[in-house]
Amino acid sequence: MLAACSPPAAPATKPTPVVSTTPAPVTPPAPVVAPPATPTTPEPPPPPRPSTAGWKSFEDGDLVGFKDAQGKVVLSPRFQVAQEFTPSGMACGADKDGWVCIDGNGTPLVRPFLFDNGPDEFSEGLARFVEAEKFGFFDESGSKKIPARYSFALPFADDRAAFCDGCTRRCEAGGEHCSMTGGKWGLIDKTGAEIVPASFDEIGSFEGGKATAKRAGAEITIDRDGKPVTGG
Repeated sequence: MLAACSPPAAPATKPTPVVSTTPAPVTPPAPVVAPPATPTTPEPPPPPRPSTAGWKSFEDGDLVGFKDAQGKVVLSPRFQVAQEFTPSGMACGADKDGWVCIDGNGTPLVRPFLFDNGPDEFSEGLARFVEAEKFGFFDESGSKKIPARYSFALPFADDRAAFCDGCTRRCEAGGEHCSMTGGKWGLIDKTGAEIVPASFDEIGSFEGGKATAKRAGAEITIDRDGKPVTGG
């Protein structure tokens, strides 16, 4: 007698994997944290300028220094030659690097333009200085009143100074006599305002409100505004 056999079991159905349609969360990059800025230490203000009233130069061997009104040495000898302090508290002297103008602390203020073997003389309260091969003007306290921006400039007269852009200074052997070549000339006032743009071939110094100038090869006389003066 045959035993009854059960039919074979159906194979188990594998579950269908569930695929999520939701994008996986993106982890944002860590913020970049800048390192803390290094604090900058501000430069200390310059020391106050002392009164130089009564100060006099003195010689010690081959060098020149300064004493106050009581005869106390306030600036040790360091100059080969020196001028006395101005009422505004500035003095100029020649050290190993050339002429320099200083205050009562001995702090360098400006390197003056040299004329006739010494610092440029003041004219109408201003003198010329040279910085990076450009000319500017400073006052008797050593303050730079007109920045060094000209190839050359003449001293002030009648509230006008002739300046040159693009000219070249040529000197004879020894540097005693120099002249300017090339470039164009204009006029400024004592505030540095450009009264006449650089458009002349030459402009001389003013006297009595007039100056000799050249333009296009012709010599003319101009007034303080650069306009021709009839009759010279």
